[in-house]
Amino acid sequence: MLCFDGDEAGRRAAGRALDRLLPRLVPGRTARFVFLPEGEDPDSFVSLSGPEAFGRLVERAIPVSEALWRRVAGTQTIDSPEFALIVRKNIEAAVAQMAERDTQFYYRAFLNKRLSSLIWENRGRKRKANLVEMKSDIVPEENIANKQKALVAALINHPHLIRSHGERLVEAEYVSPELAGVLMDAVALYGDAEGMDVDDLKEQLRTKGHGDLVGKICSRKIYEVARFADPAFDPASVEPGFADALRQLERNFAAAELQQRLKRGLYREDDAEFARLTEFAADIASRAAAADEAEPG
Repeated sequence: MLCFDGDEAGRRAAGRALDRLLPRLVPGRTARFVFLPEGEDPDSFVSLSGPEAFGRLVERAIPVSEALWRRVAGTQTIDSPEFALIVRKNIEAAVAQMAERDTQFYYRAFLNKRLSSLIWENRGRKRKANLVEMKSDIVPEENIANKQKALVAALINHPHLIRSHGERLVEAEYVSPELAGVLMDAVALYGDAEGMDVDDLKEQLRTKGHGDLVGKICSRKIYEVARFADPAFDPASVEPGFADALRQLERNFAAAELQQRLKRGLYREDDAEFARLTEFAADIASRAAAADEAEPG
């Protein structure tokens, strides 16, 4: 159990302690961190609040995993791919200090999951509502999930697509949080070693805790509904199928967003709102027409 004063000096001391602790983390050996209230040290806290209050504080001590998350994420708002990639790099730097391979694996998986969840939350309720609407009213939920997985599988099995489509998918509002986590790591890995082959990319994703999900994504079930995602598909021909699937998913999302806006508009006597909805509908129609013209004949 490590206890730190509730001021900036205490937080810096906790950071130094964490640096010394990380290389020593092995299964069965860990620590917990106690942070006193702002401006307090153990003597002043016990003197003012009593030993029972200190005991309750100790009961709320946080594990190394939580202390490490607070350090790598800081107070950043993960509101863009750039900030998210900074946190990813912080995670990798922290995990690299751990000496034991299994320890690295599980801490990396925990921290990456926290980051993916935070990205999802910060993209807001609107995105979540639209995804629910897509699933319930536009097309069956399984179809949406399979389309998303097919796009991610194609990027993994045909890494050259990452250069042209990776960041677009990372930022997309219609990609689920766990898939966004795999995408972010794939984009970062490919950016660090452009030209990485499929096997190397999959292995690196497994070491980052995505093994089970990559297995579900890169599966015969997905290849049967999206042949372009199959690693055996001709790399020179994968782009048209990928682009078509991407357009379909974007249309579904746009239609869901329009449906949401219309539902909200039905309960308003607001000419300005109606005008905005009409303009939005025209924009969707225009995008759909442009996509149809772009589709290979």
